Amino acid sequence: MKNFQNKLALVTGGSSGIGLAVSKILAALGANVWILARREDLLKSALEEIKKLAARSDQSFGYLVADVSSWEQVQSVLASFINETGTPDLVINCVGISRPGEFIDLDQEIIHRLMEVNYMGPVHIIKYLLPGMIQRKSGYIMNVSSLAGLGGVYGYSAYGATKYALHGLTDVLKYELKPYNIKFSIVFPPDTQTPGLEADQAYLPAVTRQLNADFGGVMSAEEVAKAMVNGIQKEDYFIIPGFSNNLLNVANNLFGYRLVGLLVDYSRSKLARKTAKVK
Repeated sequence: MKNFQNKLALVTGGSSGIGLAVSKILAALGANVWILARREDLLKSALEEIKKLAARSDQSFGYLVADVSSWEQVQSVLASFINETGTPDLVINCVGISRPGEFIDLDQEIIHRLMEVNYMGPVHIIKYLLPGMIQRKSGYIMNVSSLAGLGGVYGYSAYGATKYALHGLTDVLKYELKPYNIKFSIVFPPDTQTPGLEADQAYLPAVTRQLNADFGGVMSAEEVAKAMVNGIQKEDYFIIPGFSNNLLNVANNLFGYRLVGLLVDYSRSKLARKTAKVK
């Protein structure tokens, strides 16, 4: 996968955010790109942006409308897709939704919905496409987790759990599918400037806001997408975009994730002092 010319790529969640950004890069590198999401209006406009970056006149592009949490919808759209184009060479599961909030305040419906989309969505996509890859004895699957899938992030219990689950699934599939020459990457983006991150702001707990103010940083979707494509070309399994985020992961591993607890305690105390002053 060092060369994307004429490779067939399917990007879930490709209508916006990281999914759209990585689809644009793949188009510019000569890949045939198809994007999948729920909203056809966003898919249409995203596809026009992707087509403008085509490297050649004979590249093919398209979109698929489906809710990845529905096994029935995934089977239906992928059956038609494979019949028309064949099994993709590259699958990037960017699809995901978030809903921050302290665990005690989150409705059960929200917790279930996040798991259905963020975990079961990629499961459905992979499950349907694997037989074709196994028969062909080649394929590349990239799953997008999150820094919240490496260590607990205050206020993201529901979201983080789904990303931990996706991380665990990818670890296992990497070994199970190796005999069939199917390769995997798992990506752990930090906060990324996307419509989803903007929507999260209305639900952030006060401690999470303080943590973000004290220690947070935001990458652009384009920066994350570049790291993803570079990782695919190198066949890197474990990808953390951003130098500082890699340092944080190393520090967390060294300190057994006690560092995260210290940061939370610091921000919680700082918030308490600020609140006391206001009173």
